[in-house]
Amino acid sequence: MINLGSKLEWQNGSMAPGGLVIDPMPSCGIKLSWDPVLGADRYYIYRSTGRGLEKYLTNVGEPSFQDVNVDPGVWYYYKVTAFIDGQESNPSIEVYALTEEVKR
Repeated sequence: MINLGSKLEWQNGSMAPGGLVIDPMPSCGIKLSWDPVLGADRYYIYRSTGRGLEKYLTNVGEPSFQDVNVDPGVWYYYKVTAFIDGQESNPSIEVYALTEEVKR
């Protein structure tokens, strides 16, 4: 488990989700979790296979997400934003993990 981030992160005056943790899970994908943001209606998940290139993947109502659509032996990069009062927050810090190779 890798814990990157702080309890509260302010970027450019807008709260971003903090405490983002990434946990690669053998044969199950990648699990993300983060500290809840007060007043957040949804959280937007961004993902890429290249650093700083994240694109929108999905949104969730809880401060966690399990990405099961990953390939083995690939680096995945993630950021999360909070959707509060009709506006999207700044992104969290970027976290990343390498998925396990399939053992034969």
